[in-house]
Amino acid sequence: MQIILSSSSKPRLQLLKQIGIKAKVKSHSIDEQLYFKNEKDYNKAILNLAIAKAEDCAKHFDDSIIIGADTIIVYKNKIFQKPKTIAEAKQTLGTVSALPGILIH
Repeated sequence: MQIILSSSSKPRLQLLKQIGIKAKVKSHSIDEQLYFKNEKDYNKAILNLAIAKAEDCAKHFDDSIIIGADTIIVYKNKIFQKPKTIAEAKQTLGTVSALPGILIH
């Protein structure tokens, strides 16, 4: 039985390798923004997104273990998702690095 990670996150794949789990990577086709648009419960949104990623990936694999996961940073009720550019990443880090926030896995 193979293990499939429904994520293109290199750090997440590396974490699995560190604990001895050999996984294949399969990107999903989920529009992540939809899960946060009207949802104020960030824990619920991130859980539903992880489930959707796993379900999307599971369509392509029989008899496999599918891992769906995601991470967001919440600060002052604003969600900071994956940056699309280096400039965006620097801006996010500058905003949240010195301040207490919430990291949701």
